[in-house]
Amino acid sequence: MQRISGLIGGYGLAFLLALAFCALGLVLIKLAPSFHPLAVFGVLVGVYTVLALSLLDDDEPTAPKARDELPPRTGRRRRAAS
Repeated sequence: MQRISGLIGGYGLAFLLALAFCALGLVLIKLAPSFHPLAVFGVLVGVYTVLALSLLDDDEPTAPKARDELPPRTGRRRRAAS
């Protein structure tokens, strides 16, 4: 559920437009059969947009930092017991 709320928060307008395309397409399929090809296109655009937005995952781990980007170490190192 947190993933969905993050998706809606990050891409709110695109997500709402995709849902609107789906809803409008389904309504047109039911109420106006003459608009059937346009309605199917609307549903497909909405579904594929939602799928594309769900693939945009910002929580992926990033590459490790280079050694010069790491903060300096403090304290002394322990010697390995020999």
